[in-house]
Amino acid sequence: MKNPTYTIFEAFYAVVKHYLGVPRKKNSLFLQLLLIPLTFITLLLFGIIFLLSIMFYFGIKVCVMYKEGDKFAGMMTGQDPVMSPIVINALYTIKVSDKFELHKNVQDLLLKHVYGSCNKMNYLIRSYLGYYYFIKSHLKLSDYVQEIESQELIWSQSSLLDYIAKNVIDNNKIGDKTWMLTTFKQPVEWGDGSKKYVFILSVNHSVSDGFGLFSLFKNKICDKFEFLNLSTKTDLSSQSIPNQSLDDAYMIPLIPLERNKENPKGLLTFFIETEPKYLKFIKNQKEKLKVGVTQILVSGFLIALIEYMDKKGIVKPKLSVSFTFKPFDTETIEMINGNFNFDNIKNNAYIGISSVDTSSSKNMISAALNLKQCFRKYLKSVNLMFSIALINFAHLFPPWFHVGSLIINKGLANVFISNVTGIKCAGFDNIDMDNIVFFLSPGSFNFGICVITYGNKFHIAVQANTGIVDSRDDLNQIVESAFKHIDSLGNI
Repeated sequence: MKNPTYTIFEAFYAVVKHYLGVPRKKNSLFLQLLLIPLTFITLLLFGIIFLLSIMFYFGIKVCVMYKEGDKFAGMMTGQDPVMSPIVINALYTIKVSDKFELHKNVQDLLLKHVYGSCNKMNYLIRSYLGYYYFIKSHLKLSDYVQEIESQELIWSQSSLLDYIAKNVIDNNKIGDKTWMLTTFKQPVEWGDGSKKYVFILSVNHSVSDGFGLFSLFKNKICDKFEFLNLSTKTDLSSQSIPNQSLDDAYMIPLIPLERNKENPKGLLTFFIETEPKYLKFIKNQKEKLKVGVTQILVSGFLIALIEYMDKKGIVKPKLSVSFTFKPFDTETIEMINGNFNFDNIKNNAYIGISSVDTSSSKNMISAALNLKQCFRKYLKSVNLMFSIALINFAHLFPPWFHVGSLIINKGLANVFISNVTGIKCAGFDNIDMDNIVFFLSPGSFNFGICVITYGNKFHIAVQANTGIVDSRDDLNQIVESAFKHIDSLGNI
């Protein structure tokens, strides 16, 4: 899709129009003569703040370099400090077999391969006056693993989810390390009756975005790892269209959702297909509706969440739906091909937010088309430009300016979606990873859907907090309802 590009002036012009309540239409000459000087003043003030922030940032850097000495490994730059309060947790399962010391073998392989995979995996995170930076770690490999032992001979999947919600989502013990491996010594009895060993690799989001981390797994950690139908052929020169006019520029407001609890707890559940079904089904439906796979998948969850909120009496005419997307640029292609220097790995993905009208999202067709329209509206707004520009220069600003973390952690995104590229297979030597699912912590955002397609099967983690969803049983009901709505497309 070709998206508009705006000059800095046009983007700030749209912001000034928005906050003055000027309607989005062709404005009169008199109104433009009023708005243009106000835009110049806003730009001037922002420029002064930006210049002072740069000077203060370099002052902080000098202080930190003096304070840490030879241990100093570098300031966090770009998107990395914005993402540093967040942890990406990747849960892997291995089928229990008669192989000797299988659990210990996998644990040792993960520890050994992750530790030396890139420079950031050998760093510790520090902050000075809220500005994040890295120092070189002198920790032993054993400091990066915690083994969880149960008094029972086997974990149930329910007890596993309880443990994760309490000890990983709400109270992640990764601390100042960039990563931590949690292993469960006893196997877990999965929902289908099978027994599996479970490993959770928690990586601070300052290391990279989700695609970058799975590319790291492909090239540096796993002995076998293959993305699913991922092409590296693209024309990078034709992804935008000429600049728009002043009247074309507009801004989309964020819509916070009020919570009914001051300190909500995180909830987590999984939807993992045992046999391929929904990916093929949704791909067939998307051709009929001319929408994307993610839009159909999210539509089911959106309808189920709206129905649940209606029952609870939480009435919102609009919801802010947040989605992540990664530019398909030279860096991405190099990661896929294995030509990327992973010592330079960083966050290179963006968070988009669009306002969705709940009244027109009551069935799958209307919800999917509504999401498609909202997504296109966002891509043509100045929000996209500010998201890219501000998040890439966030390290130069004071911590309170880190809008990206506010979006996730302060409830500005009512529904958060992250869909990572599909994975065909992963494992070590002759040991295959049976399931892969990822989720985020802390789980303070309202409702989150983290999607991986693994072996043509959906592996989905669904997160919520108790300010919106009362219990994991209710969350499971929302998931069940979501796929019932998706199934309804087969009757059309």
